[in-house]
Amino acid sequence: MDPTRTFPQAGGQVSESPGQCHFRKSAGMGLPDPSILERARVSAPVWAFAGLLLLLAVARLSEEWNLPLPFCGLKRLTGIPCPFCGSTRCLQACSRLDIAQAVCWNPLTFLACLGVVLWLGVWIADVLFNRRGLSAVRRWLAAPALEPVVIVAVLLNWIYLCLTLP
Repeated sequence: MDPTRTFPQAGGQVSESPGQCHFRKSAGMGLPDPSILERARVSAPVWAFAGLLLLLAVARLSEEWNLPLPFCGLKRLTGIPCPFCGSTRCLQACSRLDIAQAVCWNPLTFLACLGVVLWLGVWIADVLFNRRGLSAVRRWLAAPALEPVVIVAVLLNWIYLCLTLP
């Protein structure tokens, strides 16, 4: 063991020598500097938006090249669409910027796409204007009352799809 190496005490801080990780004073042992954690989380909206763009590009190519749409196992077995049936066609409509058709195919998928775009917008506003709107959005999304809202939204979307999809 290196006698010159220092370890953090409960509530203490390690000396700042090269190659050592910084620790928060009040957090105890082993927790990295919060700025490192923030940098890792910041890119999530960008990755989500990039994923959405990739999905839209694939949907557009599948439409242009007349590729077969994926089939729904639940609908094939029971005749009842799943809560996500029509998502591929919704993404195809979104790639054509046909909002009305996208909402008709699957409203929940359209709202999820819109949510990703809004998430990126809030993140950009935070970065440009140094606001903390993203932390407020995170607190709102972590609220316990949001889970039943999501469950009801999925159920309502499923009922809509059962009534409208051929």
